[in-house]
Amino acid sequence: FLQFTSGSTGSAKGVIIDHGNLASNCCYALALFQQEAAFRQTEVVCTTWLPMYHDMGLVLATCGPLFFGGQVHFMSPVDFLVDPLVWFDVMSLTKSNVSMAPNFAYNLVNRKWNSERAKAWDLSAMRCLYNSAEPIQLSTVQGFLRRMQQDVPSFPAEAYGVGYGMAESVAAIGISGFPHPIIVSQRHPTMVASVPNVAFYGFTEIVNPDTLQLVAQEGDIGEIWVRSPCIARGYWMQTELTTAAFHHTLPGLDGQWFRTGDLGFVERGHLFISG
Repeated sequence: FLQFTSGSTGSAKGVIIDHGNLASNCCYALALFQQEAAFRQTEVVCTTWLPMYHDMGLVLATCGPLFFGGQVHFMSPVDFLVDPLVWFDVMSLTKSNVSMAPNFAYNLVNRKWNSERAKAWDLSAMRCLYNSAEPIQLSTVQGFLRRMQQDVPSFPAEAYGVGYGMAESVAAIGISGFPHPIIVSQRHPTMVASVPNVAFYGFTEIVNPDTLQLVAQEGDIGEIWVRSPCIARGYWMQTELTTAAFHHTLPGLDGQWFRTGDLGFVERGHLFISG
């Protein structure tokens, strides 16, 4: 299928996703989930309000759970925007163990928080509640986890995780494994690692975008390059743009690499997105 980039940093482009790309993304997610013993003993149950035309809604919240033989409970995005807490009402009712949303959603939940309502939730089944698809704000993460700790003791804090991805990698480039640590940069104390422990669906390197060589040392900022079976075939009817972004090589390393266009650095083995 074709899925279009958001167009937030340039003109929207149609990304060519083949069956191997989609299956690889689902397989990697399954492998990460099965690191958690609870997932080997029960089916995946996901609640989502993300629209199907969003790659996270289509792939991670729908195709992934169905690929695992699980179930998905759908909500309208409008219902979430009107009342963000209904998302957690439904997760409590369905005993969901997987869900995900961009950072703005958790910020909205923080703003609309109702302690009395939250105290009625049973989120003990939750194993993966991801924050991804946008820059992750430390204040949002801390505010959400503080409210959960105060009012929802059934929620396992280690279930809250983060991820990094884009349309060119089907959905995810990497998500945090188990348990889900929230890692803060020592050099930049307001930045949260987008992929702790570099739990990638493949391989990643930080490259100097001017010299096209690997950065000299850990902590240096450069462009994030990725090699993975999840990386798409290219852009639909955009030969020049496909050549510019896909099928690159790095000296001394195997395979073809995709240039994400994002800047980042690795610190203590964790990936941080910086621009």
